[in-house]
Order: sequence, then structure tokens, then C-alpha cells
Amino acid sequence: MVPWYCVGVNEFANIDCEAKLRIMGESETYRKFAEECRRMARNALPHQKAILLEMAELWTNLAEKAEAENGCASNLH
Repeated sequence: MVPWYCVGVNEFANIDCEAKLRIMGESETYRKFAEECRRMARNALPHQKAILLEMAELWTNLAEKAEAENGCASNLH
């Protein structure tokens, strides 16, 4: 294995891009979960609707937190 200090800039850039792609994939998944909760809430009973909308908000917050912590921004919102 090559020591970290012998790795070129391009390798570091690739590692960073791979991490960002992973985080963006996670945030996209969280946003899909949020959208699914909102979709189900449209046909739910009032008490179910409130829970589903709260879950959607939590999934959205998790996506935003993942993006903010990793310097990524989703193109989905």
C-alpha cells in the first residue's frame, strides 16, 4: 500500500468525489422516503396523515443534514 503522503492530488480528488457521490446517493434515498410519506399522506386518515407528514419532514431533515455535513447539495430540491 502506498503511504498517504505519496498519493497524488488526483487520487485525493477522486476519493473526495466518491464520498460526495455516496452522500448524495444517501440524501437522494432519504428524499425519496420523504416523498413516499407525503404520497401516502394524501390518502391517509387524519391521524395517519399527521404522522406521515412528520416522518416526511424528518427524512427531509436527514437528507439536508447529510448534505450539509459533507459539503454536498442535492439537485433534487
